[in-house]
Amino acid sequence: MSTTAHATSMGPLPYPNALQSRHTTTEQRQIAAAAVRAYQGTLEQEKVLLQENDALLSEEEAGRLQRRVDNQAAADATAAQFRDRACKVVASVPGEQHQSEGGVIDIFHAACDGDVAALDACLRSASDINALGQPDPARYNGFQFKQRWLFRAPPLVFAAAFGREEAVRLLLEHGADPHVASTTGLRAQDYAAQRGYSAIVLMLTSGAPQ
Repeated sequence: MSTTAHATSMGPLPYPNALQSRHTTTEQRQIAAAAVRAYQGTLEQEKVLLQENDALLSEEEAGRLQRRVDNQAAADATAAQFRDRACKVVASVPGEQHQSEGGVIDIFHAACDGDVAALDACLRSASDINALGQPDPARYNGFQFKQRWLFRAPPLVFAAAFGREEAVRLLLEHGADPHVASTTGLRAQDYAAQRGYSAIVLMLTSGAPQ
């Protein structure tokens, strides 16, 4: 039986929003999605106002609306560039993917989901167990990772951050180094401690799988 306990309160989590989102409730995600749709709808309304010749807008209001529309267009273009670059980076790393029932799965994706079978297959195909990376943004949480492509971590960090005890155990058994940090400078132990995964912290600090 798992001895993992969730933290009841904490400050900002030490990993990107893409990872935090996997711990939110369905209701929270629906609220966030509604907020995004409302914001996008407002932008569309503002575009219409700017295009209407008879719209009664002051010069200041027109300038403000135009800046909002222009800033959103620039943000969308930047996000698209980040996604393309992330996909190219992931595609350039050989030997990190495994074919599963749901399609291609990489070692980082498998670590996030605690998919022990896929992790084992990746490791048997000579994947670098301590390599820094992230789930392929084209296939896994693509919308959230598209602006977070600079965050990279070894599989052990992802498994620990998500509380995947069996995946952590397997990675340690295959020689994963618990001292390898993510690009934020935090190790698997740091992520597990922040989220209250005490059993994983014990595994990582004991020097051997439990």
